[in-house]
Amino acid sequence: MAERKTRRSSKAHNRKKAQQGSKRIMLMAAFTIFILTLAIGAYFYRELRDFLTNEEFLSLAPDQKKEKILNRIRPSKAQRDQDYKRREEAIKLNERREEKLARAARQKRIELQGRPLQKGFKKVVPRFIETDNLKLLPLDNGAKSSVREVENIVAISDAFKDQLDEDDIIDEKIGRVFIPRDKAQDVVSSNLEERVSYNERTKQLGIITGKLLIRFEDEKNFKEREEFYRENLGSEIANEAAAYPATNMAIIHLKESHSWQSLLSLEKNLSKHPGIKRVKAEIIELGKGPQ
Repeated sequence: MAERKTRRSSKAHNRKKAQQGSKRIMLMAAFTIFILTLAIGAYFYRELRDFLTNEEFLSLAPDQKKEKILNRIRPSKAQRDQDYKRREEAIKLNERREEKLARAARQKRIELQGRPLQKGFKKVVPRFIETDNLKLLPLDNGAKSSVREVENIVAISDAFKDQLDEDDIIDEKIGRVFIPRDKAQDVVSSNLEERVSYNERTKQLGIITGKLLIRFEDEKNFKEREEFYRENLGSEIANEAAAYPATNMAIIHLKESHSWQSLLSLEKNLSKHPGIKRVKAEIIELGKGPQ
């Protein structure tokens, strides 16, 4: 018992000593700050007294004295310029930060589009199509492409969907329904049917548009593209669907007689010409634009 009491009294004594030590440190810190404040105040007081009792200052008129005092108190032009520059930098930094946050918010909104909890957007889930009921046209030996043309499937506008049985629809997307060729004959004329592709890598059906995307090496070759068309395509070209000078790219619409194999051959042959950066046959698989 005595030992326990001795231990408790020792702890209390140590705690008391620690508290006293902390108080002494705080008092010394406060005293040091007080002395420094006095020293700084004395220095500025002496400077101000010397300035105000200077003979040159005393000989000035009252207005001149006032101006002299204001010049001494207010910051210099260099200091004002520096302060202005800092404020400008702070404003620009804040604008960049706000723009970055706005971009992040826009990106987040884009990512949320199509999710089921967001009003106004329909969730799009790609339907993976197997080849069991597809008749794929063969490619020539040596042709490298994961895309094949489908012979027994065509795409038509989804405006005709009400005229079809649900079992006839193989896929539905990008404003079209994909149906067997023989079923389409009962709904639309042949000129409203679009040729269908199958991507063996993504297992997606797509649209063969019959267009070629040609990217030229530079502005000079882009401006001379009409001559390139005449020399290398002749009567094969139907029309130029679009041209983009900013990227030196043109989209040309070819005649419908071109099979997918023929389009791949044109890709390969035209890409070899000088002044051509890239040629690609257009496939619309998931949305607007080439795949």
